[in-house]
Formats: sequence, C-alpha cells, structure tokens
Amino acid sequence: MFPGPIRVALARFMWREVSPDAQRHMFWGPGVFSALLERPNGFSMRDYWSRMTFGLLNLEFVIPRIWAVSDESQDALRGDRDRMLQVFRQLYVDNGGSLDGIDRVAVFVHPPPCNAGATGDGNVVLDQGGSVEFFQHEFGHLLGFMHSFGPAGVYGDDYCVMGSTGPRAHPVDPPPEAAGFTFLDPPRFWSSGRRLSAAALYRRFVERDVGGSGDPRSGRGAAGPFDSRVLHVGLGGTARIAPLSWDGGKPVVAVTPLPVGALTVEYRPQVGDDVNVVAAVVVHTLGTRPNEAGAGEVAPPRFEAAIPPTVGAAITLAVDGQGYRVEVQDVRPGVSGPSVRVGISGGFPVPVYPRYQPGWRWCSRCQGLAYCYGAFNGPCPHPEGGTHGLIDSALYGLLHDVPSPVQDGWQWCNKCACLSRMRPPVGSIPAAHIPRPCAAGGVHSYAGSGAYTLVFDVEPSVGQDLWRQCARCDVLAYGGNPPGPCPAGDRHALGGSRNYSLPHDAGLAGAQPDWRWCNRCGALAFAGNGPKPCPAGGTHDHTGSFRYEVPVGVPNAGGQDNWRWCNRCQGLTYAGFGTGVCPAGGGHDHGGSWNYLLLGNIGLNQRDWRWCARCQGLAYGGFGSGFCPAGGQHDLANGSSDYTMLLAPPQAFPS
Repeated sequence: MFPGPIRVALARFMWREVSPDAQRHMFWGPGVFSALLERPNGFSMRDYWSRMTFGLLNLEFVIPRIWAVSDESQDALRGDRDRMLQVFRQLYVDNGGSLDGIDRVAVFVHPPPCNAGATGDGNVVLDQGGSVEFFQHEFGHLLGFMHSFGPAGVYGDDYCVMGSTGPRAHPVDPPPEAAGFTFLDPPRFWSSGRRLSAAALYRRFVERDVGGSGDPRSGRGAAGPFDSRVLHVGLGGTARIAPLSWDGGKPVVAVTPLPVGALTVEYRPQVGDDVNVVAAVVVHTLGTRPNEAGAGEVAPPRFEAAIPPTVGAAITLAVDGQGYRVEVQDVRPGVSGPSVRVGISGGFPVPVYPRYQPGWRWCSRCQGLAYCYGAFNGPCPHPEGGTHGLIDSALYGLLHDVPSPVQDGWQWCNKCACLSRMRPPVGSIPAAHIPRPCAAGGVHSYAGSGAYTLVFDVEPSVGQDLWRQCARCDVLAYGGNPPGPCPAGDRHALGGSRNYSLPHDAGLAGAQPDWRWCNRCGALAFAGNGPKPCPAGGTHDHTGSFRYEVPVGVPNAGGQDNWRWCNRCQGLTYAGFGTGVCPAGGGHDHGGSWNYLLLGNIGLNQRDWRWCARCQGLAYGGFGSGFCPAGGQHDLANGSSDYTMLLAPPQAFPS
C-alpha cells in the first residue's frame, strides 16, 4: 500500500425493496460525497487521514455521479456486511464501473439502516445514517488501523479515533455542497473526531506492508517511514516529545520495549483535532495484555493512563507483576514548538489486584457510580430524567469476590517500640502464641497497644510499599533495602511476607503519626516515646525516615462486601438492608451481580464515596449530595462509612 496513494472506488446503491423501518430521506448528491471524501475542508477523509498520518498515507477517490439500484431486499441483506460488499462490488462492475488500479472499495447503501462498518478485507460498507467521525473511524480500518482498547475493552480509548465514536468529537461547519440536502441528525453528523493516537500510528507503521520491521519491539527503524517521529527509549531513559498535533518534524512518541510487548508515551494538549480531549501525557501499551474474548486484533494499542502535563506527575503501570513508571520531568511551551520530557523506568515488583473489574464511572448528574457497557448506561434519578452523565468521569474499578487487602492484628511493642503481628496458628501448633524475640530483651510486650491495621498488596497513592514482616521476630521491616539485624539473631527474614503499604506525611484521619523507619535495623518503630533499643545495638536511628502513619482501630478491617450491581439502573447498591429504590422503578435487581468489596477510610486513591440510607446506592460526596431515586437528594450522612474507589485503568497507580 505504501508509498503511493490508496485509490478508493465509491459504489453507491439504493434498495429497490426497502425495509419497513428504513430511515427514508433525500439521496446525497455527488457534491456531498466529494465534500465528505476528498475536498480540502479539513475534515474530509483525504484531509483528515493525510493529517493523521503526517502525509504518509493518502487517499484518492473515484466518485461516479449516479446511484445504481439493487434488486436485493434490504431486509434480507442489510445485516451481512461482507455479503453486501460482495454483491455491490459486483453490481458496480456490472453498471460500468472499473476496478482496475483500485485498492479499496467504499460501498454506500440507502436508505439506512444497515450493518455499517469495515469488512474483513479492508473495504467499508456505509450508509447515510453515520457521521463524519464515524466515517473517519471506518476509513481508518480501510487504511489498516486496528481498534484501540482501554480499561473497559474494545473502543475504550478517548485518545484515539479508533476507539469509540462520539466522545471528544468537535463540531465542523457543514460545507456548501451540503446545502439543500437532509441529514438524520445534523449536530451529530457534522462532528469530526479526535486524532489517531501515536501508539496506533507506531503500531500500523511497524507492519511490513507499509515498510516496517514487523515487530513493535525491534527498536530503531521498526516503524519504517514513521520512525523519524519515534524516540526509542530503554528503561531508565528519558525522552523529549512534541505534541502529536504539532507537525514540526520532531518526534511525537516515545517507545519502550517491555519483556512482552511495548509501552508508548505521547503528549496530547487541547488543540486542533484534540480540542475536546483532556490535556495529558498519554500512556499506551502494545501486546502486553490479552485481548477480550472475541477481539481478533493482534497486539492492538491499549490506553493505559493519562498523566496531567505537569512536572512531577507520574504513573506506575503494572504488567505481569512488574512495575513501569512514567514521570513528567519537564514541560515547555517552546518558541519552536511545545514539548514535554518524560522519564521511563521499571522492572521492579508491584502488587497485582486479584479480581478487579474496570468500567465503572461517576455520574455528574446524580453523583452515583454506574457500570457502563456498550451503549447502555442506565436511567438516572435526576429530576429531568434521562440516562447517567458519564463523559466527565474518571474510570473506576471495583474489587469483587476476593479477600480484603486490609489486615488487622498489628500491635506496638512497649519495649522496642516496633510494630509486629503475632502469626496465625499453623496446623496443630499455636504459632500465634509463640513469643518472639525483642530487641530490648526477652519477647515483645503489647500492653497498652492500639489495634493497628495495615494495607497489603495494593499500592496506596499516598504511601510506600515493600514493607515486610520478619518471619523470625515478627516486626515490620522495610524490604526495599538489604535486611537489617534481627533480635532473633542474624538478619531479618522477609521472604514470604505480604507486601505492606504505609501512608506517610498524609494527615490521614484515624491514623497515628510519628512512626519512623530505623536506618540501622530497617524496622518500623514509634518515635513518640523517646529512643528504644535497636537489634543493631544502641537505640533506633530514624535519620532519613518519612513520617509514617499507621491506621488505628479501623472498623470492619476486612472491608465491606455485599455491595451489588443493579442490572436495571447499572448502579452499585448495598444489599444488606433490602433492595432500596431504583431509578428504573421499584427496587434494585441484583440478579447476576458479583459480590463487590468496598474499602473504607484507608486513604487509597479517591475517598469520600458514601452510602445513601434512602436508596441504598453509592454516591460521591465531594460535590454535594446529588439526586436520589427515592426523591430529593441522597442521604449520605446517616451512618455511612467513607468509602474508597480504586482508580482505573487496572494496574495503573498514581505515584
């Protein structure tokens, strides 16, 4: 296909036998098709895709002036896209059209509806019920671009036109050629899409048919003619990249190979085609995660995270238990063009969520949490009715049917000041009652201790992980450095411990501050009561330590389960007090729901989600009470805990 233009024949047909539900309206003339496909207006398929590919892929159209008539029944044929292409391609030739020198065929049938979209061989079947952005998406398939994926699966990428159609589009002025013709939904129709992602560009130009190496991990030169726009960066390196929208000849994407697949970083400010995206440094992966069932794409671009374009903002991405960190190090407006510098590091162990479901979103109209799949998002209890308003939401994920990542039973030793936890029984041996050696001599003494709770195997956004329990003395010691001296002799034995996370310098409610790391033995010790004995000799030395905060007496330390999805309104509701009130009418229906687990008041990611005592639903309390399906506003103050939402995408942590 590369480097010459891609020649596309337009084949237009009307149904002789029209379906009863057909959306009858005026046939578009050749001028309308010319404006949509090839005129220099900025949004035509030729203009748009030349701009998206930096002039590397160019469309050239053959547009006949007439509509042909098909003797096929619309009812019989409209659902089979490949069959429609086969029939109408032959009719095009039978009606005097030539396919000599033609690379692709675009079939338009009228009236709608039909099963519009791309076919398996790279051609497209469309009708007059689409939109400019929908056509841009389908012509992307014609050029060989795959769907882009995200946390909720296929289409879940707000930073690529090969994701879903609609989000982040921007209006365009109807061209003069459209005057006098009718369109089914003019505001929706005259909307153009956001850009193709740099990740999708890199992935496409890696393919051999356009001059690439065939392997997205092969390094310099892998993307053939697009490679001048690519910075190939190893782990531990940095990259300065220009915005994807800036055509100044500079690199617009950083690519880092991973043990499986690759990671890409691009810069997307709110300009041009991206005027309605959220400005961000955007991270995608290629081939690092398995596709959802039924998705046939090979190592497709997958949106992972959007990082604010501010110095110090970062994300840690987990892939197969290994962490990869992307940090914004510099942002410049630039006389010769704006740019950002990012650092990409990784290959360190990170916790992995066990059972985690993304795809949950906050409704800006009722403040509730709703599960969004396909085109259905459930009714909203807002007084004006309608469905949930989800477009401005972050992506949330819920843990389900899993043990809680919160563990109580930790106690302070009043002799050595360290935090330790007695172990549960093993077999017939009551291990929990075996005394463990203390640095102050003898065994630990827990008189006067609070009931402390630790988070494990989930990385908090305000804390530090890699804290481990020593198997020999039971104290909590930092595992990110070589093990320190153990009061049981030799060094701490930290293998086999869970990965505990400690908040620090965060001022969390319900947590006790002034816990410090000892730089001599590696243990966590309370520093509020003066120096205490250290197994390294003398007393603990807290020089260089953060100020850690350990939660005290957290109620329901196992988290709260029995939160259920309602299959009628898509919301999350507590099932322990009946069915509540559903905006779809009657009570919530929890049939088919998993048993979701909510974490309470532990400082992970975003807090201030509350249970409504009137409808049993979950609503965000940070912007007021929102609207309740029981009437009026949610009651979020009557007995609710402060619940925590884990931010999607899965395995991506603010850091």
